[in-house]
Amino acid sequence: MMKTYSKMTSLERDQIHQQVDALIESLSEEFDACTEAVANTAFMRIQKHPTWGRNATHRHKSDSYSEWDGKCERCGQFVDRSEAVFHHLSRGVPNQHGPQNLVPHHNSCHDAEHGVSKGSITKGTRE
Repeated sequence: MMKTYSKMTSLERDQIHQQVDALIESLSEEFDACTEAVANTAFMRIQKHPTWGRNATHRHKSDSYSEWDGKCERCGQFVDRSEAVFHHLSRGVPNQHGPQNLVPHHNSCHDAEHGVSKGSITKGTRE
């Protein structure tokens, strides 16, 4: 079975960082583009990739909301779709935006999950 992010060693992560840096340098030379432009292009692709991108799409969130029958994963009570905040139980795992890992929460439940005060910018998003 493939390792998830949490199962990788810091040495493995460092080696991946070095290879990503080398790839960006190589692509920069190949396309005669500055490294910042190549890195930003790669970053945007990573953020929006439909399978393993960092951010869940509207579709992922709608699927999760339906799968959870409109109930908050934390308290089990109904949460209106327009009010739902979506929480990843784990990051860097296969199907990280699937309904078993991306779960709807009330805003207050999500605050409690992360131990943050209301209005914190360090937690999830609605849309």
